[in-house]
Amino acid sequence: IIEFDKVRLDRASFRLQNPEITGTEAAFQPSDIGLSDISVTVHSFHVRHDTVMMHVDSLVAWDKGGAQLRALNGDFLYCKHQLSLEDFSLSTGRSTIRGFISMSFENPKAFQHFEEEVDLHAQLALSNVHMGDIAWFAPGLQGLESSFRIRGKIKGRLNDLKADGLRILFGSVTQLDGRLHLKGLPDIQNTHMDIDLDRMVTNGYDLERIPLPPFPEQRYVQVPAELKRLGVLKFNGHFDGYLRDFNAFGQLQTGLGSASLDMHMVQPAKGLPYYEGSLDLKKFQAGALTGNQLGLGMVSASGEIRGEGFSGEDFFAAFDGGVSLLEINGYTYQG
Repeated sequence: IIEFDKVRLDRASFRLQNPEITGTEAAFQPSDIGLSDISVTVHSFHVRHDTVMMHVDSLVAWDKGGAQLRALNGDFLYCKHQLSLEDFSLSTGRSTIRGFISMSFENPKAFQHFEEEVDLHAQLALSNVHMGDIAWFAPGLQGLESSFRIRGKIKGRLNDLKADGLRILFGSVTQLDGRLHLKGLPDIQNTHMDIDLDRMVTNGYDLERIPLPPFPEQRYVQVPAELKRLGVLKFNGHFDGYLRDFNAFGQLQTGLGSASLDMHMVQPAKGLPYYEGSLDLKKFQAGALTGNQLGLGMVSASGEIRGEGFSGEDFFAAFDGGVSLLEINGYTYQG
């Protein structure tokens, strides 16, 4: 047993090498951990067998791979099965994170396959997270340079992640409140999403900032012009599926009108989007959505729809239902 009440370090260095662990593609190398220019005050330092516990006050350090830790405060625990920070605040210069976070693993070799073998458990206060800092541990995310704000409870492995009491803020207007289950990260194109949304706000311009793998190529989601014409989208309901093949059920409000929907939509990598399901439109400005090429104005209707494309020669839709309001070529029909 080793114990200290208080230790102060200035311009110290630390190196921990474990030849039993092979190197990984990630910047973080559990086989060779090196820190330099360490400045920190440690309280209640305690070592027993394979467990290290301490309260860290204002830790500043550089990782040998070039990452900077600007400030870390909190209760730290490390053993061969767990690394945790409780009641902590952390700043890297790109991310500022507060709350509790724990990583559990069979042994440190699990970091060689972080996405599949490291269990995460976190309770975050509203924090700003830069994806480049997560990529430090998960090589599949290398090349990501976006950031977002988040709060809520998160648990699971990166490739099978659940979150509750969640709020995510991204881009200029995007906000997501609810619960989610993601299976397949970091490959966002093939990640299955099961999301209960208490509230979602976004627009086409934020959606086209979502990056696609391989991330170093700096490719992003392609958003149809018609989706941008909808303006700010507000949705509450359920989303199940993938980025390009999903079911959505709930209430939608847009800059062109509102709708209740239960739809299945597919956006192929090539070709036109197609969709089918039930739709209830309330004074929806269909003409503005399609670019007024069909002479349409405001529409209120309820029924089943099946179609592809959204405008011009690409547009085709079959509708089976009732129309209570239709504006076309300057005339208004009600019934």
